Amino acid sequence: MKIKWLPIILAMTLLSGCQLAQEDTVVSETEDRLIGLFVTKDQRASVDAALDEEGRYYATVETRTDINPSTGEEFTNEVYTFPDLEGMYYYFIIDRSDPEVVSSITGPNEGVFDQGTAYEYTENVDRANLKASFYAARGSGMESFHGNPIYMTADGEVYVTSGGAGIIFHDFEDGGSMGHVSHSQTSTMTVGGETETWEITAKAAFAYRSVPHTIVLLQMDDQGNCLRRTEFDPGQAPERLTPEGETAYFIVESWGTKASGVPATIREIVDRDEEYLITWYLLDNGFFNNQTTYLEWEG
Repeated sequence: MKIKWLPIILAMTLLSGCQLAQEDTVVSETEDRLIGLFVTKDQRASVDAALDEEGRYYATVETRTDINPSTGEEFTNEVYTFPDLEGMYYYFIIDRSDPEVVSSITGPNEGVFDQGTAYEYTENVDRANLKASFYAARGSGMESFHGNPIYMTADGEVYVTSGGAGIIFHDFEDGGSMGHVSHSQTSTMTVGGETETWEITAKAAFAYRSVPHTIVLLQMDDQGNCLRRTEFDPGQAPERLTPEGETAYFIVESWGTKASGVPATIREIVDRDEEYLITWYLLDNGFFNNQTTYLEWEG
């Protein structure tokens, strides 16, 4: 399971699709800052039952190893995790421990797709707009999705609280963005006699995806002939792959079944100049994650 590096962009990116949205705007003088969302399908079982008397569930800190996609080198970083909760999450933290450097921390980004962060800092005001997409397997009957806010205290502790009502889907087919949940906050704190403001909006979009049972990798030459065909179980593709010498591109096929029971195949072309390919698999919590296979081209 890979932790993806995601760039900070300097322009807001809007989500497309039906805007079935839950908006929750908070203006406060609290030191606890909204930093992200924890999304769930079954709110009561996954979050509400785990909250303490103050309505919080505190994160733990884990050290993880990842691979830099540009260099292929391993590195370690610390991430906040919620081991007893069922769901997916993302967060964005500004680090000002070095007064001459402003850095950011995102994570862990497992099962988080299309993530974008628009951030700016002007005159003691931090502004951040976060968005991400989450893909789930279609269940039976009516389902609801929830976005639970994640906060950070002035002491650096991170916790999640209940997001309340979510959005409900019924009889949606696989594919396409169906709607989003959103939380916003403006908070202030006094540092060295100066007031600093934190403005943030965090959105999560949801969509269904066909559940794959087989991943097929086809290595094709420049004449469209198949040089090699390999099958994998979802989530079991190799971390690294050396293509055949005459391979011009890959066809990545995901064989699965729609919620209606109809077979479905999703295909993607990966050209020779690509450094990696992506395949999908379903997690135990009903959301999808992707797996990265790095391509070691010869010549």
